[in-house]
Amino acid sequence: AGGDPGTLAERAHRLKGGARTLGAFQLADLCQQLERMVKGGKMDSGQSLMDQIKASADQTGTLLRERFTNH
Repeated sequence: AGGDPGTLAERAHRLKGGARTLGAFQLADLCQQLERMVKGGKMDSGQSLMDQIKASADQTGTLLRERFTNH
């Protein structure tokens, strides 16, 4: 997000909405945590949370590919 907290919060918000639409609720919840953290100015565990978001997004992508490739 280029170091801009506003951009990071907006991206987390958008990803949260998309994840919820797809039913990826774990990913959506992690994005919501990041969005709140950034808006609250508390980024002490931000990198850990972003790592969790990446892992969840990767897992979601894998599940979606499997779902739509096999049917």
